[in-house]
Amino acid sequence: MKITDEIAEIKRKIQKLKEESVRLEKEKGKLRDKLMENLTEIRKIKIKLNEFFSEEKRIKGEIIEKVKEKRKLVEEARKIRDELKKKREEMEKLKEQYLKKRGEIRGTVKKVEEEINKLEWYYQTTPLSKEEEREVVEKIAKLNRRKKALENLRKMRDRILEVQIDRQAILAKYKSIKEKIDEINESIRELDEEKKEIIQRIIELKKNKDDLGRGIDEIKKKLSEIYLRIRRINDDLINLQAKRKAITLLSMKKREREVKIKLAEIAKEKMRRGEKLSFEEFKALMEIDKKL
Repeated sequence: MKITDEIAEIKRKIQKLKEESVRLEKEKGKLRDKLMENLTEIRKIKIKLNEFFSEEKRIKGEIIEKVKEKRKLVEEARKIRDELKKKREEMEKLKEQYLKKRGEIRGTVKKVEEEINKLEWYYQTTPLSKEEEREVVEKIAKLNRRKKALENLRKMRDRILEVQIDRQAILAKYKSIKEKIDEINESIRELDEEKKEIIQRIIELKKNKDDLGRGIDEIKKKLSEIYLRIRRINDDLINLQAKRKAITLLSMKKREREVKIKLAEIAKEKMRRGEKLSFEEFKALMEIDKKL
């Protein structure tokens, strides 16, 4: 290969290496930007994860409080059910007693009192024999016993009504507690759903973080490869530039020698003809003869 061709080939390689170096520097810049983007995104994800962890902790605390409240209400509802049972049993017993006694006793307190008043008036205003007096007194006593029984029946009926009212109030309270328990259950269900969504989001964010982490590792690996390739390119450039310089220098020396040989030949020809030599011709003749 000619020296000019060799120098041209070296120049072409140098230019190609420089272009490759520029391309790699651009790629390196893009990768660095991507690396910074990933690192920034990871910092954002970490902040978001901390927010979600705090939110999850808050929801867990709320659920615990709701469960505690629910347990108290369930215990209260149990006591109320027991109380309702007692009230129901008491009312059934009272009704049974009332219906039984009511079947045995007829009339009303007012009618019995009217009968007693009539008999007492009759006893006080009418002359009676001892036998008749005894009969009237017995009737009055019997009516008083009947009146007492009717009054007891009325009290029993009032007690039944009172128990019914109490039972209705307790039942209303029980229903209210059940509604609160249902509300708490619904609240717990909603909190559980919210918690599940947060946990799912945490899983997604962690995956994104891991993916970005792997991306960072890949970018760092590529950057290391690029740094190595750039270093090798620079070494190759130095070697090629040195080689080009050496070849150029050798080429210049060769041209100088060719010129000197030409001058020496001219000087020899002049000497044969007896002509005077120039300083450059004489110098070229001396150097060529000395090297020979």
